[in-house]
Amino acid sequence: MLWSTSAAWAQEASGAAPAEGLEGFVVGAFVFGLFLVMSPAINAFRRGHHQKWPILLTTMLLSWTVIGWFVALIWSWSAVKKTDEQGRIE
Repeated sequence: MLWSTSAAWAQEASGAAPAEGLEGFVVGAFVFGLFLVMSPAINAFRRGHHQKWPILLTTMLLSWTVIGWFVALIWSWSAVKKTDEQGRIE
């Protein structure tokens, strides 16, 4: 009991917040995690994949299953079909 009281007093005396720096770490971890989870959709949009919207939908709805995330990731790496001016697949 004495230790916790003296630790609280030392913290108050220094003026430091109890979780100083923790907020930045949490925000950084959240942003990194969001980027990692959305990487199949990001990859599909950057490559101009012809199925980019279904890949985004799969990523958003099935990433929590991990298997759905891997399916979307492999799908985003699949061949991109090019179309000509009339919209026909080359």
